[in-house]
Formats: sequence, C-alpha cells, structure tokens
Amino acid sequence: DPAVDGGVKVAAHPGGGFLLAWARGASNADAWGQRLDASGASLGASFPISIAPSAQNQLALAPAGADVAVVWRNAADLYGTRIDATGAVLDTRLEGTTTVGGIALVTSLDAQSRPAISCDGAGCVVAWQDRRDAMTNFSDIYTQAFSHALVATGSEAPTFAIARAQQAPKLTVGGAGI
Repeated sequence: DPAVDGGVKVAAHPGGGFLLAWARGASNADAWGQRLDASGASLGASFPISIAPSAQNQLALAPAGADVAVVWRNAADLYGTRIDATGAVLDTRLEGTTTVGGIALVTSLDAQSRPAISCDGAGCVVAWQDRRDAMTNFSDIYTQAFSHALVATGSEAPTFAIARAQQAPKLTVGGAGI
C-alpha cells in the first residue's frame, strides 16, 4: 500500500536545514525524502530517493561532507546515495532501462540488514547485521569504510563475530573518529 509510511529518519543537512528519509509502502517499499528548513517547514515536495523493484527499507542517514548520505536495505544487499542541498539524488544505477537512486555498497553472500552510518571529516563508516556465518553465529556485525562520495576505502570486516546473534548496530562520531 503506497499510503503506508514508516521508519522515518532525520539528519541535519550540512547545507542548512534537515533531510527526512523513510520507507513508503507496505510490502515493496520505496525510499522517499523530504527537505526541511531550520524551523522544520517543508522545502518543496517529498521526492523519491529510490524506487526499485525490491523493497527499499531499513534506512539510515548521516551528514557526509556537503551532502547527506542515505543507506538502506534493498532485498538482501545494502545500497546508498548522497542527497545534496537541493534534494538531488547524486548516486544512481540502472535497473533494466530505469534509472533508480542508489549504488550497491555491500553485496556479499547471504543477507545484510539493519545498516547504520556515521561520518566525520575524513569519511564514513557503514555497519550492518550480516548473516554470511549464519550456521555458527546466526548474525554478526560487519563494518566498511567509505569516502563521503560513498566509494569504499577499505575492506568489509567482521567487527563483532562471536557466538550468538549480534544485531542492530549503531554508530556515532567521537573525539577520535567514528
């Protein structure tokens, strides 16, 4: 149902104001955004961040350089894009003959879910729940470093890969980095 909205996230936009992002739709959700000014008033209409054949859900966002980085789950993989101060979706891909928002960030075997993102002056880190070792640990937490332009700057790494399920990572920027 396209009228069902949920999972609203908000981040301050480095260019001023805020960006809201959410999943719209019940079973095959799309990622949508809305710019707000400093007082919380809407700037223009809401806009699609990614409308693709599979569900775009579990969104996370963070200020990244001059833009806001948005990451989400698409089927079993993680995708992301940057949104500039005008609301333009900066990173896109082709799905068949249709251009949709987002580029693949994590496409490892098995399912990735519950992404988190945090950025500092040097770049961004994405963390997620990963099931590639599901037979022994059920799920682990993996991380990957990216530039502000969402270009990988290192390798995926298991951050918490111990017995039992590790779930729902959160990230924050501290005095010495992410």
